[in-house]
Amino acid sequence: MKVLGIDPGTDSSGVVLYDKDDKFVIFSDEMQNSELLDELRTQWINGYSTDDVECAIEDIEGMGQIVGKSVFETCIWIGRFIEAWEFNHGGSEAHRISRGDEKIVLCGCKTVKNPKTGKRQRVSDAMIRAAVIDRFPASGGGKTPQVGTKKKPGPLYGVTGHCWSALAVALTYLETRE
Repeated sequence: MKVLGIDPGTDSSGVVLYDKDDKFVIFSDEMQNSELLDELRTQWINGYSTDDVECAIEDIEGMGQIVGKSVFETCIWIGRFIEAWEFNHGGSEAHRISRGDEKIVLCGCKTVKNPKTGKRQRVSDAMIRAAVIDRFPASGGGKTPQVGTKKKPGPLYGVTGHCWSALAVALTYLETRE
């Protein structure tokens, strides 16, 4: 089974195509939203067929705080991505995953105790990234063998920037689905 994970943004989005069976990232890229939308309107994403692919998109989560224009712009892109996917994939649902669900599924909670201060703090992006890395075998080279090096790549080789969040979306979808 393959999952397309999307971390939407106002102008560009992190995109990952993940193969669950082989525990391997097929591709990861940060794409302009208009380019991603065009690809979601086809049966291909970055040259890969999307037949038998599930789609998971990070959704905006209301937290009772004031938000700016960029949040609303991202909401519009989320809706456009969902519509493009579902229309062009025979009604196959684009699954919405909240950041809070990612924190709970991947890290076990939304807050952790700071070892220095003893106070609780929110789970950070770095903590989510570490939890994602811990789910993969250390089969590559270098300091982080799950990522690896060009000469000896690991299963997460090539995942950078917003693509870590897109991979977290895909993994959260898979773990909550099971």
